[in-house]
Order: sequence, then structure tokens, then C-alpha cells
Amino acid sequence: MADGQISLDQFQEERLKDPRIRDFMEKVTLEADPRFVEEYPGTLAAHAEIQTKDGTRLAEKCIYPKGHPQNPLTEEEVKGKFRRLSNLTLDRSQTEQIVEKVWGMERLKSACDLVGLLIK
Repeated sequence: MADGQISLDQFQEERLKDPRIRDFMEKVTLEADPRFVEEYPGTLAAHAEIQTKDGTRLAEKCIYPKGHPQNPLTEEEVKGKFRRLSNLTLDRSQTEQIVEKVWGMERLKSACDLVGLLIK
């Protein structure tokens, strides 16, 4: 919630030591919902409830999170996710070449054209 997104960056040790994050973590409680546990692995259901400082309660339930086969990512979301994750190990040029090859896979003459790009 602090960053408006979830990525590997949020799980870095230095990020988890941030006083704002530590303070937020103290305010969060997690509880397993037996109904959701029973439905797993068919769904990845979750329910979140937030109480604001003025006492307002906000609640949301999600049965199929983004990326689940019942709620798939769009092509651009898949590409964006790959770019965010690959930037940890690959340079931008290599990443873009991989994206181009994967999305044009049906035109590849050989899998070697793609595999060669996957080697750092």
C-alpha cells in the first residue's frame, strides 16, 4: 500500500527496515478464512478490510486475482511484468529482444534464436 504496487523491490531487506513500513506492518493482522482455504487451489480468494482513522471500514473480496486463468493478464501486463522482473538480471536491450522473440515465436526458425538471448 505504501508504494501502490507489489514487486520484488518491496521485499528487499532495506525496504522492510523502513520505519514507515515497520509501522504499517504493526497495524496489519492476517487471518485465514476457512471458506477460502476449502476452495483452494480452485481459487486464490482473499478478503481485505481496512479501517481508516475516522473509523470508516472499507472492504473488498477477490476470488480470482490478476494473473489467475480466470482473470488473465493482458499482453501489455505480461510484458510489463517480465520487464520489471528481468531488469534485475538482464540489460534493457536483452529484455526487449526477448519480449520481441517471445511475442513473435511463431515466426522463429529455431528455438536457438530465443535460447541464445536467455544466456547472460
